[in-house]
Amino acid sequence: QPEPPEPGDIFALMYHDLTEDETQTSDWRTTPEQFRADLQELLDLGYRPLSLEDYVSGTYEIGPDYFIVTFDDGYSSNAELAEPILREMGVPATMFVITGSTELGNHLSWEELSAMQSRGVISVYTHTHTHIDGLQVSTAEFLADVAKSWQEILSHLTEPEHKILSYPNGSHTRATMRALAADGYGLFVVQSMPWWFEPEEGSDADEDGIRVLVRMNVAYKADIKQLMDLNRDRMGLNSIDEKLEEIRLAAEAALAAERAERQAWMEKYGGVR
Repeated sequence: QPEPPEPGDIFALMYHDLTEDETQTSDWRTTPEQFRADLQELLDLGYRPLSLEDYVSGTYEIGPDYFIVTFDDGYSSNAELAEPILREMGVPATMFVITGSTELGNHLSWEELSAMQSRGVISVYTHTHTHIDGLQVSTAEFLADVAKSWQEILSHLTEPEHKILSYPNGSHTRATMRALAADGYGLFVVQSMPWWFEPEEGSDADEDGIRVLVRMNVAYKADIKQLMDLNRDRMGLNSIDEKLEEIRLAAEAALAAERAERQAWMEKYGGVR
């Protein structure tokens, strides 16, 4: 039996707000032009776009490198400025919405979230109800906030394909993950891998059914290649430059083999192939 393919990189990007005013950019706010440039750089480096739904379901080819686009909080700019770019470039994305913030002026309302969800470019999951910090409250209080958020989503939107939670500030605990995994949550999105997380052999989930996806925040004019290399190093993969060099050497070897085959044919048959 052939060896199974080695897994490629899964590079998850975290964005928040977008603005057309370059003077208002920050670590948490980028421009549409820079957002487009970030995605184009990933595509140019051979990464394929992957929806969070396909990632959770495992319905993607093992081996290639992928990137996943996510937004936190539920800003209006995600639909107004980011969605047209995503649609044009054929890139799916996911928004983690703070369900208690839908009345704020710079956040999407439930009506707007429903319309965005129906367009099929950006899916919607929970970022808790009040952006509660899981390290500052009791397990019971955090779980109650997440339950409220999920009920709000079910009340206003088409039920999402999965139950997925993005932890505010990445502040996670094992106790809340255990409880939520038992309640059907299929993925937890954080900013760093839990020290205690140990997947079972042949699986990406641990004994409690917990699955974790680590994201990289993308600041305005961030060095995408550097972020990719940090993620590849965490995954135990070679650097982007090493990957590109391997591709170049493989292409040269294939061309040399084709030329040798052509030369052998000409020497044997004395003609032009």
